[in-house]
Amino acid sequence: MDYPSLWPEDRFDRAYARSLASEMATSFGAVRAYAMNIRQSYPFDPKFFTPKTDKELTRLSSIWEELRAKAVASGQKDEGYLFGRFTALDAMYAPLMFRLLSYDLISRVTGSHAQRYVQHMLNSASMKEWEADSKKETAIIPSDELYPDTL
Repeated sequence: MDYPSLWPEDRFDRAYARSLASEMATSFGAVRAYAMNIRQSYPFDPKFFTPKTDKELTRLSSIWEELRAKAVASGQKDEGYLFGRFTALDAMYAPLMFRLLSYDLISRVTGSHAQRYVQHMLNSASMKEWEADSKKETAIIPSDELYPDTL
């Protein structure tokens, strides 16, 4: 991928993307509390799924749904990312995609555009490469795992 700018070209879109990036950097703690374990896959576990997790997934879904709907409707070249082409905002959401996959939270993403976005991200060449590389890792930090007893 060759993107000369990692932010949207339109100044309003760029400002919105930066605002959402700040929200990502400072929020979504309940979703980010799910351990970043790409090598494992677990069934949905209601004991870890709190009302806060649900609220955060609803917020993420609404962001993704809004931006993807706008990108699709724009009539411009659309590569499946939030602003049509890959931006820094997509990169910031990338780790969440693996959490959604690893802990069977994908079904909690609402909206057809949002669901397609998650699948697009997970199926992208960069994410597939990240996933393949992670499976070569051997280091495990049990205290960072959601299910340390299964290691």
